Amino acid sequence: MLPVDRLQNKAATGPGNIVVLMGAKTGRDGIGGVSVLASATFDDESEQRRPSVQVGDPFMEKLLIEACLELYDDRRVVGIQDLGGAGLTCALTETAAAAGTGMKVELDLVPLREPSMAPHEILASESQERMLLIVTPDQLEAVLKTAARWGVLATAIGEVTPPGPEGLPGRLTITWRGHTVVDVPPGSLADDGPVYARPMREPADLILIQADRAETLPRPSTPDALRETVLRMIASPNLCDKTWVTEQYDRFVLGNTVLAQPEDAGVIRIDERTGLGVALSVDGNGRYARLDPYAGAKLALAEAYRNVAVTGAKPLAVTNCLNFGSPEDPAVMWQFAEAVRGLADGCVELGIPVTGGNVSFYNQTGAAAIHPTPVVGVLGVIDDVAQRVPMGFPKPANPEGDIIFLLGETRLELSGSEWAWVEHEHLGGVPRGSTWPASGRSPSCSPRPRGSATSARRTTSPTAVSRRCWWRPACGGASAPGSRCPRSSRPARCRSSSSSASRVAGRWCRCRAATRRRSPRSARRAACRGPRWA
Repeated sequence: MLPVDRLQNKAATGPGNIVVLMGAKTGRDGIGGVSVLASATFDDESEQRRPSVQVGDPFMEKLLIEACLELYDDRRVVGIQDLGGAGLTCALTETAAAAGTGMKVELDLVPLREPSMAPHEILASESQERMLLIVTPDQLEAVLKTAARWGVLATAIGEVTPPGPEGLPGRLTITWRGHTVVDVPPGSLADDGPVYARPMREPADLILIQADRAETLPRPSTPDALRETVLRMIASPNLCDKTWVTEQYDRFVLGNTVLAQPEDAGVIRIDERTGLGVALSVDGNGRYARLDPYAGAKLALAEAYRNVAVTGAKPLAVTNCLNFGSPEDPAVMWQFAEAVRGLADGCVELGIPVTGGNVSFYNQTGAAAIHPTPVVGVLGVIDDVAQRVPMGFPKPANPEGDIIFLLGETRLELSGSEWAWVEHEHLGGVPRGSTWPASGRSPSCSPRPRGSATSARRTTSPTAVSRRCWWRPACGGASAPGSRCPRSSRPARCRSSSSSASRVAGRWCRCRAATRRRSPRSARRAACRGPRWA
């Protein structure tokens, strides 16, 4: 969080203002990093692409941050933008397009680590620790002196030009050794990119996978067997102790860390005077999304939202990292579309906006893609970090004893679970349903009053707030969710289907009775889906 008066604009306003490149020199590391590493499969040629990986310099990053903060304090900057994916190409076009202006840039002025770099390499390089600044001519000398004081290289590489006539945007003109190599409207690259309408189809094996439910797997039946199961589960990578990672650095620098791993959400104090703080949680489950991308995305959002809410903070914003295989595969594109739709629907129901995020495609080796993995981060605000609600039991324990509450209803829901994978290497069925507060308001948890006789871990459980059935089983609900339905209750279309998928699914009372937007073909293909309860 940042005071409003310190927010910086990226727009390249003011014709005649100077364009300054500040930070590390530009090299060949990172050239095509976004297009190569995020848009190509992991194959035998991946090793040859290693130069595409950006090389970071943490010490230079720290110096660059301090130099930027001093420039903000002195109000030396009109606009500023970091050089991320696509390097100078992205920064120049985005800053100019944001203001509707143009730019004249000389690539010969860009400091290079390798003098033999071609113009397209200079523009596409994703070398780290670089910022693009827009400054007025009278502030240029002060900006260069500030950068030099911090040991950061700063170079004027161009200037802002006026918009075109009759309200048209300006043009981005880039020269190299006296030749014009770029002459385009900045918005053509920043805002007017092509929109793909890729073919999509549900994965052919999805209905069979969903029919193979984990609830039918054998479970431990004796105390000793249960003990061994628990030990194996807590030793799994997803559940094991992770302090060997988090304790390799000091999490409590400056004394503002209030809650840290293994808490549900991290909480930090941002205002020492008022105790104002923020809470953040990042969650995702690729197995859930493999079984149902729509529900998997909503479940990731629900978990991150709950983790923030139970600390006592009010969830305010969402970010995401969407990881999928090749979008050229119609099945992967369908998974991506369903996950985005699930995340969008969940955010609308919770009344919380998505403020940013990124998409990573082509995460696969050959034809084998990763599980669709939408990772969702939720940020919330807490008025006083002293009132946060920790995850553990209070220490020392209350002399009169603490009361432990379990909110919500426990059901036989094991599909996609850690237990199914650790014990049986099984992935199948339908992930547990997700429900949402009926009002759509953002719940948060309040700590117990100080000095009360009892304490409880109070959570706002969506299950406890509302229960809604998205999908109605063919037996009309006569059987418990997830159980077999009487054979006679299955509709004729399931019993008479000639496909093996429908025959398998029919055993589980999987005929859909709710409406969803699908093409007629996909609706027929999904005619035997199971009871999805929320």
